[in-house]
Amino acid sequence: VLSGVTNTYDANVALAIDETQLTGYEFVSITGDAKCPAVLGGEITLDEGDDITCTITNDDRAPNLTLIKNPTNDDGGNASPNSFLLTVGGTGVLSGASNEYLANTPLAINETLLPGYTFVSITGDAKCPDALGGTVTLAADDNITCTITNDDIAPKVIIQKVLLDDNDGGTLTVDDFYIEYDDIEVTLNGGTTGEITTTAGLHVIEEDISATPGYEFVMLGAASSDACVLQAVVDGNPTINVTLQVGQTYTCI
Repeated sequence: VLSGVTNTYDANVALAIDETQLTGYEFVSITGDAKCPAVLGGEITLDEGDDITCTITNDDRAPNLTLIKNPTNDDGGNASPNSFLLTVGGTGVLSGASNEYLANTPLAINETLLPGYTFVSITGDAKCPDALGGTVTLAADDNITCTITNDDIAPKVIIQKVLLDDNDGGTLTVDDFYIEYDDIEVTLNGGTTGEITTTAGLHVIEEDISATPGYEFVMLGAASSDACVLQAVVDGNPTINVTLQVGQTYTCI
């Protein structure tokens, strides 16, 4: 039968009232005349001359969406999932929390990127967007999860060696000096290492002055990054601590 259409039936015959449930909807009630059944599949028996109406009410189920933040901290980063401001439709959400939304409404998935991190991907249900700012449109009763992955960016260090040109008769070049980064010898090419890709946190630069007799350590160059700090000078050998943050490049002179 069609909704709202009056149909004629035989009196004194039990008639089952039912419907095919749609995905995303739930049965609520059957109301109307006292003869109407209370549940789907229930029966009604009409008397001669009856003219009654039964109303079947259904409700759409709200869809649910969960955002999971997956920061990869393999280069010394320490961001937690909720260090990033996750948003759905412009409203902040917590990683791993399931929230209800209106069905059939495009919802933008986004986040505030942290310095030192790069966006990698959004994965999960086929409805999840591919990129930040993309939208997801949920159907009634959906329950899906989208995972946003970010990666910390390895910091880099440049070590530069400078010799004062004060005409004291020295014959060594900048490449003759022995310098270690975290106990590993670095190669100076014209006085400068290439970028050393490393991890965030504390690292140590040491110079062995005994390998270059007749020369002494003077100072950290004024143009050195603030992260470069002279920790000690023992027997003329300087030890420099370098505290690095993800995504940054530092120079120690």
